[in-house]
Amino acid sequence: HQRLQRGAVDAALLGPRTHPAAPAVYRTPVPVLALAFSPAGSTLAVGGYRKVTLWSVEGGTRTAEWAATDDAVRALAFSPDGALLAVGGGVPGGSGALVLLDAKTGRPVRTVAAHDDTVEALAFAGDTLLSAGDDERVVLTDARTGKK
Repeated sequence: HQRLQRGAVDAALLGPRTHPAAPAVYRTPVPVLALAFSPAGSTLAVGGYRKVTLWSVEGGTRTAEWAATDDAVRALAFSPDGALLAVGGGVPGGSGALVLLDAKTGRPVRTVAAHDDTVEALAFAGDTLLSAGDDERVVLTDARTGKK
């Protein structure tokens, strides 16, 4: 409510937003909004528009590309054991997205409802995932259970 008092617009007043599907191939390079190295340092995860791309650090080759959020991927973090990749994003002023992916397959393990606005930062401390969003909150979540 403080944000509304400072002049922010309530997204509910604007109505639902529709976003185009991500193209199969981009005509120009997509902006890089987030980066994270795997714990072993062998893989680099790169976040862009709706996707996470994994790169081999040694070979410089793309090893995987996964759909991740409905908008830009703004934050990434690998769990300390490298099993999970936390992906944060969302629609600015509309919703926050926080998804835990299996770091080997890209399959969603869990979606965490933690933020009302875009997720901008992620960090792991053991099994605890810290997320910070434009809703001016920091949330601690148990990555294994999803409990806050």
